[in-house]
Amino acid sequence: MFKYFFSTGNNFNLSLLEFLKIFSNKNNQILIVKNIILSNENINLEKFNTLGGFIKAGKIINKIDNNDHHLLSQIIIKKIEEFVKNNKTLLRGRKIKFSFSIFENKEIEAKKLGMEIKKKLKENNINSRWVISKNEKISSVIIKTNKLIPPFGFDFNIINHEKYIYITLTEKIQNFQEFSLRDYGRPKRDAYSGMLPPKLARMLINISQAKKNDKLLDPFCGSGTILTEANFLGFKNITGTDISQKAIDDTKENLKWTRNKFNLKSSNIKVELANAQNLNQKFKKNYFDYIITEPYLGPQRKLTIHNISKTIKELEKLYSNFLKSAFQITTLNSKIVMVWPIFNFSEKKIFINPDLFRWQYNHEDQSFLKKLNIPLSYRNTIIYKREKQKIFREIIILSKKYENNK
Repeated sequence: MFKYFFSTGNNFNLSLLEFLKIFSNKNNQILIVKNIILSNENINLEKFNTLGGFIKAGKIINKIDNNDHHLLSQIIIKKIEEFVKNNKTLLRGRKIKFSFSIFENKEIEAKKLGMEIKKKLKENNINSRWVISKNEKISSVIIKTNKLIPPFGFDFNIINHEKYIYITLTEKIQNFQEFSLRDYGRPKRDAYSGMLPPKLARMLINISQAKKNDKLLDPFCGSGTILTEANFLGFKNITGTDISQKAIDDTKENLKWTRNKFNLKSSNIKVELANAQNLNQKFKKNYFDYIITEPYLGPQRKLTIHNISKTIKELEKLYSNFLKSAFQITTLNSKIVMVWPIFNFSEKKIFINPDLFRWQYNHEDQSFLKKLNIPLSYRNTIIYKREKQKIFREIIILSKKYENNK
């Protein structure tokens, strides 16, 4: 029996990988319905607050045969009545709000179901309001605005898969306001050094599976997005470097602003000027456990399929030199999680191919992803993209390669 549901953001594939890394359990069975993941694992939903790629999550409250969708109103009403009965004092005089989203079932008439629930609640002396959306599905913004989290409100998801309908109740939503503030409200943003979204930075950290006491390095720290999200997640040893003094100054200012704005505990965060191609001259051997970074991805404008070759050569040289120097300053079982650009032209998509030195692609999850028919690149990596973007992001995970594990 599936117990929990998770609704992903825009990039389902990367969100799924983040889910697998955070809730890794060999006995965990999952079911995918559109952008919903159903899980049978006993999950601590408080971990939801650490995720970057998910909009909402909660528990599965019932499962019925898909021919019994006439029972939906009874199930939803019963759940609402239970909460009202157990919270009489708290809810006295309040109008109960509810909403629902329907996935993969065109036989269920949303208007009919909503009015039926509202009518029966009124007959049971529960004053209610059905919250609807212009879009087909209820967003985290609507849930937050209308307080649709128990006990004051309820957001249900009706998920059809083959023979069954799963009814879920939302308990957690993404704090989109905080993510947006850290993205657009921070004092320093630099389009040249990159505009890595905080949500994506959070996902990269989670995908690494680094532990809180591990030593983290972002050698292309830019404006400090990865450092900031690592601080939010409670990492204790964080280092950021960049070749640009402006990037170092911007990062320090953003970190100070974030700590003050969100009242974060002070972590051991070092921000230093350094060339990512010569990290071995800056740091001692075997020092860092994980490197998580989005390096310079190339110019955002005036790139054409005819002039791209120079940019590719420059990036491949930069990344190759970085990987060689990174090998010396990282521990035996360290990983690199980084972004490489894919140049998106109408004629074709162009990948880059740096020299991996003694690193290798880490494909520990790829066989499972393939079983789920998740589309991967030709080298079995996940691509983070919006179709109109000129540069896609290829998510690269590397681990060290030695003679005995070739």
